[in-house]
Amino acid sequence: HEMEFNTFYFKNFLNYKDAIYFTLKRLNIFVRSKENIICRSEKIQENIIKILVLAVDNLEINKKLFKIDISVKNYKKLISKIWLFFLRINLKANIKTLLLNLLDDKIFPYIEQPRLLTDFLIESFEAGHFNGLFGLVTLM
Repeated sequence: HEMEFNTFYFKNFLNYKDAIYFTLKRLNIFVRSKENIICRSEKIQENIIKILVLAVDNLEINKKLFKIDISVKNYKKLISKIWLFFLRINLKANIKTLLLNLLDDKIFPYIEQPRLLTDFLIESFEAGHFNGLFGLVTLM
């Protein structure tokens, strides 16, 4: 029950645009500094995806905790950086499958340079994840 309790409060915290933005800034630093840990831990990979999906889902929220202006452009740029870095690390097979399922509406629209997804999609296709091929075709 503690996990559900924490998830509930974390989701409520991410109902504020500035809270999401600053969480993403810390997440960006975390994924770059903890790459080895992320590569080994499926749970950490899942949690990063959950945070990114919540951020994408709450992109248009205008509620703020503080009087700070955060442009949607900066918000999207940060999401793009994290997704692109995350897709380059050594991910577990089931995590790759999850990402391929999220590709169309949670990842692709927020990537500033979609062609940078091609390595991930080609590797996924080579590993037998045919969604990777469909994702690659949509880039063309």
